[in-house]
Order: sequence, then structure tokens, then C-alpha cells
Amino acid sequence: MIVIEDAPGPLSGEERAGWIEDLGLPGVRVEVLRHEDPWDAADPGCIRRWSERIQAQLQQAPVTLISCDPGDQPLGDALGVPFVHLAPDLTAAPASSAQLRSAPAEHWVQLVPQARSRLALRVALLGPEGSGKSTLASRLAERFHTTWVPETLRAVMTGAGLALRAEHLEEAAIRQIQEANAAAAAGGRVLFLDTDLLSLQLWGERMFSRRLPSLERQRAQSRIDLYLLTEPVSGAVVPEVGGSEGFWARCIEEASAGPHRRLSGALEERLRQAEEAVRPLLARPLW
Repeated sequence: MIVIEDAPGPLSGEERAGWIEDLGLPGVRVEVLRHEDPWDAADPGCIRRWSERIQAQLQQAPVTLISCDPGDQPLGDALGVPFVHLAPDLTAAPASSAQLRSAPAEHWVQLVPQARSRLALRVALLGPEGSGKSTLASRLAERFHTTWVPETLRAVMTGAGLALRAEHLEEAAIRQIQEANAAAAAGGRVLFLDTDLLSLQLWGERMFSRRLPSLERQRAQSRIDLYLLTEPVSGAVVPEVGGSEGFWARCIEEASAGPHRRLSGALEERLRQAEEAVRPLLARPLW
């Protein structure tokens, strides 16, 4: 099987090939074919060049050309192999690959889980303890018909039954990444995170007076499309090591470098503000 990469895009050929390999199709070898010549079924020269490139890549004659796009028939003719138009009435596959590439958000449920995990918008709630992050994440997931990820550090600490150590933060970060990827693969276009790697990094600063290099590396490879900063709730009594004011100030300082929205007021008002911030994200094209 060949994955074609004929133009720069947000998803590399290797990434898409990896998704196919993850399906575990027996006897299927997946290769990436890069070609700077954009496909044009109306150009005989283009068809010839693509045919030559495919045969050179395979190093053997192909047996069959299978595609959801009837426009690929001339390529099958040039290769001298039968052309199989997969799901011509789109009953088995409600969208062709061309449709998925041109408008992935409109065909979200047809994307493979790995693609949904890769493309889902990620919105993280960040703020001091007792500011309603878990409740907001859950309610927002309901409103947007999607998934959310609870705080992982609390689960790690419950299992450890010990005082917080640096390795607990590192374990929580690994679990956070794993659970976020799984939730994004199963959910809608937006994923809500009760806690993210920035929060864990700030906890490391607070508890150990230093930034943890492993969390820095993991955070550099992660992506958050929007931070929802939950202001401290007036009158809330929550034990805060080092003081909630200092932690809240660091949340603002770090998150303000990128897209963010501060949430204040009662719960319903915070929900309204959050929804107002998230909807423009969903209106943007994925690429």
C-alpha cells in the first residue's frame, strides 16, 4: 500500500502511514511516496510521471489499483492493472479520501481514531485548587458533546499514598498524555483537559523550587489550543502550599503567552465565558 504525499500539509506521509500500519492489516506493507507533481487526471504527462514513480517505488509491477476516487482510473490504465472503485455509492464509506482531506471537520466520525486524536482541538483549564476546573471541564464536555480528561496527579497520589515527589509529577504527565490522546480519539472536535502539563510544571516549581526538565521536554512536544484560566473562587478554603495567589499569578504569566481566556464569576457565568471562547476555535478550518 502506498501513502502519497504530493504537497506540504499538517499531516506527514509517515504519520498517515503509521495510522494504516496500526490497523494491523495482514500481509500489507505500507510505503510513503513523495512526488512534487500534483495529481491531475486530465494531464497525460502527469499520469505517466506518477505511473513511473509508483513502479519505481514498488520495484515491482502492481497488481491492482484501489481508490475511492473514480478520477484515478487513468492511473490504473497507465499502470496496466485493474482499477477497483471502492464504495462507488459511498454506502460502505460515507466520504471519499478527497472529501476527508478537503473538509475533515465535516466528516469527523469517518476519520480513523489516530487522526481524531491528532486533529482534535485541546482546551485546558488552568487555575488554583478549588476554582472549579473539574466541574467546568465536565460541563463543557457535555455542552460540546465530547470528552474530557480528569486530573491525573490526584490519581497518582492516591495510588502512591505518599508525599508528593518529583517522580509523581513525571508519572502524572505520562498518564496525562496517554489519557488525553485516548480521549481525543474517542471524542468530538474539541477535548477538555482538567489539568495539563503546564499545571504539573507549575506544581513542580512550587513544591521543589525548580522546573523539572522531563516535564519541560514533554510540554514542548504537546499542544494546547486554548487555556481557560479559572480565577480563584471568593471564599473558597483550600489548603495551598506556597499560597494560591502566587500560583494564580504564575498561571496567568505562563498561559498569557498563547491563546487564553480568563473565567470569573459564578459557575454559569464561567460556562458562558468558556463557551464564548471555544466556539471561534471550532469555526476555524483544520488546515
